[in-house]
Amino acid sequence: MVFDFGNGIELGVNELDLNLGKVSPGSDRCVGAVFGSQTGGNWILGISFMKSYYTTFDFGSSRLGFAKPSYH
Repeated sequence: MVFDFGNGIELGVNELDLNLGKVSPGSDRCVGAVFGSQTGGNWILGISFMKSYYTTFDFGSSRLGFAKPSYH
């Protein structure tokens, strides 16, 4: 899955990180990491996204920064 932030910035999430595991032991169904919500066009990027990137928060300038770790 790839998120397009505009201005040529695209950040992907490994497909293995989108499966959160079985709904219960012995089940043949899995829980997905992507959920719908009513946030008015905003996105909430959770742990499946965040664990793929180093993230910096610049609260003073209202900015985020992302960098791919060298082990990916």
